[in-house]
Amino acid sequence: MTTNDFQSLANEKSYAIRLFQQLNKLNTKQNLVFSPLSLMTLLGILLNVADEKTKQHMLEAWHFSGTDAIDKINQLLTSPYTTYNWETGQQEMTPPAYKIANALFLHPQYQLASNFQQLLDKYQTQYYPLDNEAITKANQWVNEITDRKIESIIDQLDPNTVLLLINAICFHGKWPDHYFNKQHTKPAPFYGDKQTTVAMMLQNNLSNYYEDENLQAITVEYIDEEYSLFILLPKSKQANALNNLIENLSYDYLDKIHTQTYTPMDNMKYQGSLYLPRFTINYENDQLKEYSQQLFGVDLNYDLHTLQGASFNSAITNLNKDNPLFIDQFIHKATITVNEEGTDAAAATVVAMAVRCMPPPPKIIPFEMRVDRPFIFGLQDRQKRLLFLGAVREIENV
Repeated sequence: MTTNDFQSLANEKSYAIRLFQQLNKLNTKQNLVFSPLSLMTLLGILLNVADEKTKQHMLEAWHFSGTDAIDKINQLLTSPYTTYNWETGQQEMTPPAYKIANALFLHPQYQLASNFQQLLDKYQTQYYPLDNEAITKANQWVNEITDRKIESIIDQLDPNTVLLLINAICFHGKWPDHYFNKQHTKPAPFYGDKQTTVAMMLQNNLSNYYEDENLQAITVEYIDEEYSLFILLPKSKQANALNNLIENLSYDYLDKIHTQTYTPMDNMKYQGSLYLPRFTINYENDQLKEYSQQLFGVDLNYDLHTLQGASFNSAITNLNKDNPLFIDQFIHKATITVNEEGTDAAAATVVAMAVRCMPPPPKIIPFEMRVDRPFIFGLQDRQKRLLFLGAVREIENV
């Protein structure tokens, strides 16, 4: 990996942490799980077709600069994808593994710009028509990609929707055999806003551990050691301890934790036990557009009255310049389950894009006008300024 690749990945991780912090601020009492990769994939695609002002704000939020900034982001996000076709189906993955896929539904009245389609091809996007069956097919596609972890992502579309862009990601991780033995799982208290009893798993002889004055951290690897789960536990038991830790998290701090988890300082070696509760978390946020300024550092809303805001017109070739293409819906769903067998996680993100108006075909109403009696006339210029105005009561014989 080159220096530029490391820097791009650092920028991605920093952005992911900021997303985490901002999503947490939206509801500091709610469980939270989301896929930074899923969100950033769609944001990265949108970046390519955004108007210049929106594009610059998005690049600033990602901390990318230079003439090749967008190319770097595309290169970063177009990692190998699992191609998928919901019509043919696909076998479930053998864990541990993850798959990621993109789909685009386009109104048959519109055409993708060739350079945008080339970009989508790099993201191995599957294409479908945005017709009367689009919602059903989109939800079915998400359901299949996420191995039925997320059954649906969208339930309605604005009549002016012309484009639907979806990303889905799914992960299956399996612990080594007998890693968390069910016989060692015992009921134990969990002290959240209120005390509850949970199924507490146990694993001994762990060494990938780190601690400082703020937290304890541990990394637990799945069966092939290519994927891992890390846990950050605040040392403080105060009610606001978790929010404080989230607020103070940064790329550098997380990098330090991960580095010293595997290579402790001062020739130290940790060996201890992990008590980890089984848990399942489901999360949905359908207000990403409304809170885009706080979440993404750029306002993705479009004002239909002032005709100002983020537009993405270069995605489509045959778009009337007076009908901007804007984000109508931006939704993210995610779920995760951790138990004695391993971890199942899935997420889906959808962006629905609409035009300002897509009037239905005009209704033809026949009429007849006979100017056979006194009438008013007027003559005006292009600005509707009245140059002449009058009335006709009589007309001389020809």
